[in-house]
Amino acid sequence: MMQSSSSLADMMQQRSSLSSSFKKQKTIQTTTIPKTRSQRRVNRRGEATNTTTKAMMMMKSRRGEDVGGEKTSSSSSLESSSKTLMLVTTNSTKTNKRGFMQKRKATMGNGGLRVSAATAMDSFSKFSALFSNLFPLWTVLSAALALTKPAFFNFMTTPMITFCLALLMFSMGITLTIDDFLRVFKKPDVIGLGFLYCYVAMPALAFVIGNAIGLSGPLLAGLILVGSINGGQASNLCAYIAKGDVALSVLMTTATTIGCIFMTPLICKLALGAIVDVNAIGMAISTIKVVLVPVVLGVTLNKVTPKTCRTVEPFCPIVGVIMTVILVGGSVAQCAEGILNAGMKLQVGAFLLHLLGGALGYWGMKIFKYSETTCRTCAIETAMKSSAFGFLLASLHFPEFLVRVPSAVSVVWMAIMGSMMAVIWRFIPVEDE
Repeated sequence: MMQSSSSLADMMQQRSSLSSSFKKQKTIQTTTIPKTRSQRRVNRRGEATNTTTKAMMMMKSRRGEDVGGEKTSSSSSLESSSKTLMLVTTNSTKTNKRGFMQKRKATMGNGGLRVSAATAMDSFSKFSALFSNLFPLWTVLSAALALTKPAFFNFMTTPMITFCLALLMFSMGITLTIDDFLRVFKKPDVIGLGFLYCYVAMPALAFVIGNAIGLSGPLLAGLILVGSINGGQASNLCAYIAKGDVALSVLMTTATTIGCIFMTPLICKLALGAIVDVNAIGMAISTIKVVLVPVVLGVTLNKVTPKTCRTVEPFCPIVGVIMTVILVGGSVAQCAEGILNAGMKLQVGAFLLHLLGGALGYWGMKIFKYSETTCRTCAIETAMKSSAFGFLLASLHFPEFLVRVPSAVSVVWMAIMGSMMAVIWRFIPVEDE
């Protein structure tokens, strides 16, 4: 009996020791497995930094623990805290990196757009300059097309001519400011000299050239009529291309256009013995619509939105050249047959009139010691006449068809001469004045 009791006690003791051993092993597992899993996470993330280590050390020291971490509950709490701190640090780092990259992309994107826009505008400015420099070529091609295919310009009706001239003047107006006109108004003597060259020198020059080359009566009358009309609106474009005084050119064109109301009939009466009945009111209205309103509108727009005008300014020469080329083609197409039958005498006469007129305008200002810019502007203004208007007057007030032919020929030579002066002077810089 005692032996059985002893064996029973031994069995209970063994069972107790096994249970105790099992509890110890389970405790070891609960203490080591979480630590092992935490180390795996740390190794996977690769984010064990000095900051995290220092934070762990501080938390341990506050709890009175050894650096080795002997207590299981403290170790688990410490590991949980370090894991939370590490996640916060990682997320903060990722957020900062993401924000930095977004800002960098946005900055690079805006800078890239600005660089791209500036490059495109610079390329277009070069194209605009090249297109303007080929102005004489476009004029010749337009005249040749009008002579061979007159029907191509059938769309050039009177309203269309008015629109083209107004658009030409508007494209020049947005390049000007009020200060430009105030500056020019301080030099009325320049405008006065230009007026004399337009209505005194040019009609006399046309009379001398026509008689010298032996033009017939109707062609002589037509050439004198060309010399007696106002300055052409295309002169403002050529002054712009030549880097001349555009404001002065506009005012000289306006002055001669208004003066045409009474000067052209007077010259035709004295030189040709004919009374040219010019509708003064109609001409004044046309001057306002074609010259004054577009220029005033352009200057006002330049005053209100100068940045916008500077942006579209490279387009202005292109618009002006296209409008002038269309006007040349339209005028030539209306009397293509008469031009082909007129012969070389009329071609030579029209060429000399515009060539010598340009020389007169330049040197006529030079002898009075005006600036180079003023001399160039006056030369272009004197050489270029409103030949389209001369063609209209000849059609309305002279029964002879040949009288209108010199005006049609003059349209071509006027544009060629003015554009050549503009392109040549564009590449000859003006010294500081």
